[in-house]
Amino acid sequence: MSIFFDKFQKRQRLDSIGRNRNRTEVMPAGRIVAQRNRPQREKTPIAVEKTETEKDFFYSRDYILKAFELFYGGDMKKVILGAMMMLAAGTANAADIKLPEHTANGGMPLMEAIAARRSGRTFDTKMLSDQVLADLLWATWGISSEDGKRVVPTARNRQDIDLYVLLPTGSYRYDAAKNTLVQLGSEDLRPFLAKEQKFAGDAPVHLLFVTKDKKYGEMHAGSMYQNASLYCASAGLKCVVRGLYDRAEIKQALGLDGDYEVVMTEAAGYPKAQ
Repeated sequence: MSIFFDKFQKRQRLDSIGRNRNRTEVMPAGRIVAQRNRPQREKTPIAVEKTETEKDFFYSRDYILKAFELFYGGDMKKVILGAMMMLAAGTANAADIKLPEHTANGGMPLMEAIAARRSGRTFDTKMLSDQVLADLLWATWGISSEDGKRVVPTARNRQDIDLYVLLPTGSYRYDAAKNTLVQLGSEDLRPFLAKEQKFAGDAPVHLLFVTKDKKYGEMHAGSMYQNASLYCASAGLKCVVRGLYDRAEIKQALGLDGDYEVVMTEAAGYPKAQ
């Protein structure tokens, strides 16, 4: 937005010069001579840092409207559309979820977790705690070494698969490097995955494995959902891997581009009390 602020300031300076020039032209000659002989006041250096007043104006609705009016030459339709886009951009990351660091030790011994792993189809609707959600996502597709290696292998370490997450608060993409769920939309898309199997609608968390890799994508997804299943067994959660959903419908709902597809999903949550 700095380009708009600079352009607005430049226009203000030009307008000011024009107003002063017009005033000078109608002044008596003696007044002009007097002005020329007047001692020049010391100029105040222009500060690079914006003042608080400028900052308030910079982020105000009036500034955005004025900036876009200058940029688009007074076309009010473009002004309004551009201002709406700029205001939306300022709050685009407001609903991202910053996750706590994953639990680095503890849990059930591996052999016990393998023996305890089961598919479950009865879920409590209670949302997972932030810590449990962070641990589940890290176990599924987290970064496990300083050189960026993941908790599951991928062919030639290409890591060409994404983990999307559906929650009651919207759809997200898991950014393992930033340990953040990046919000893609605020609509609850879980019902799209529960049309054929109603029990899936109760699960508070759905993991979606998204890739365009036709050769290895489903294999990578299998490694990821197996890790997720073992974590669920260790943490006392229920989970089930699912492929019964309309791929074209969920792809459109997520706004996936080109050849990207949801190749598999996994529902997870606390077990429903009997």
